[in-house]
Amino acid sequence: MLRKSRGFTLVAATSLALAIGANTTIFSVAKQLLFDRLDVPHAANLRLFTWTDANFSYPIYQQLRAQNQSLGDLLAFHATAVNATIGENAERVLAHEVSGNYYTILGVQPQLGRAIAPADDRAGRDTVTVISDELWQREFNRSPSVLGQSIRLNDVPATIVGVNPKGFTGAASPLPSQTPDVIVALAKATLVTPSSDRRNWLADPASRSVNIRGRTKPGVSDAAAQVALDTQFSTIVRATTPLHAGETVPKLILRDGSRGLFAQQRTFATPISVLMIFLVLVLLLAAANIATLMLARGAQRRREMSVRLALGAGRLHILRQILIESLMLAAIGGAGGLAIAYVGRDGVAPFTPRLDWRMLPSPRSFRSPPASCSASRRLWLQCARRSPTASGAVPSSESPSSDSRSRLPLCCSTGPASSSVRLQD
Repeated sequence: MLRKSRGFTLVAATSLALAIGANTTIFSVAKQLLFDRLDVPHAANLRLFTWTDANFSYPIYQQLRAQNQSLGDLLAFHATAVNATIGENAERVLAHEVSGNYYTILGVQPQLGRAIAPADDRAGRDTVTVISDELWQREFNRSPSVLGQSIRLNDVPATIVGVNPKGFTGAASPLPSQTPDVIVALAKATLVTPSSDRRNWLADPASRSVNIRGRTKPGVSDAAAQVALDTQFSTIVRATTPLHAGETVPKLILRDGSRGLFAQQRTFATPISVLMIFLVLVLLLAAANIATLMLARGAQRRREMSVRLALGAGRLHILRQILIESLMLAAIGGAGGLAIAYVGRDGVAPFTPRLDWRMLPSPRSFRSPPASCSASRRLWLQCARRSPTASGAVPSSESPSSDSRSRLPLCCSTGPASSSVRLQD
């Protein structure tokens, strides 16, 4: 009967396919942006350190790590952008500068070569790097001879010692677009990304430049770990940062670190939630329209049903025929929806908003906390003014004059210090 009513079948199946396809596509995007975890073993055990934002100074990290007894070992990393020269090609790439225990804590092993080791994170050692699978494919055509080759990062020679596994996006974000192309040791940060005034920004207690991550310790609750770490953190900040009368140290908070720095959640959670609600309403509207069409079609078939009953067909037989027609219509619409979602999954990606991480933010992008926290605000501003990002201390190789038009990557845009980043279409 569906073949005899081609107009009805086409309209109903198309409406259902469009509604299902749109919902599936947007729900897939929402899953990636809001719910996907880092592609590392036991990601649920990772914890992210935050206070006014998720940025800390490297000396604070070192002291927290030395005094930590509540979590497993702590790692630190700094996300930035560098100019990479590979052969005769030069390009701007995303780079992570990481502590020597980065790969050990994350539980990730390179698919080729070795990882950054604690021995590499020391002054005086040669600069080595682990590159991404995408960079390996793009620049070296997946050749195993990539190991031992030298590239230049901001004109600093670095030897390739490994290739990250495919799907590994780093510790900052689960989004493939935020995958670091190169990873180097933090000890080489001031060499690869020097400050404009040539000071050692990594050793500055007030330069909030690194993110800290740790793994839970069996038998220690998050609440107990946070209390112990907050006490240690307050003592460390008071010892390293001058405080004015009445100022208090913001509270250290442990958050779920399985989804990176939560930048995409803060950016897209509200608009995607609203969009998902509207799409569910569209799906319900499409279902209601199809139900109305089927009721109208059923009214037109009353004479046909009467003839069938007169010829001896049972009511159960007629009901079964209507149910089969409905299931066939749902199957056609569902198959069409899956086809639309399959195409839309790749079609939506180029239009998904992304942050341009090739530049760094200007000092004007820094915002202070609410006025009600006046003491904490002054402390935050004191740290922000001296941070490498705010002062242009880690501009990679860019000139200070470019700061006014600079932007951070999504994975670097955490907290009030970078809340005014702009979206790129």
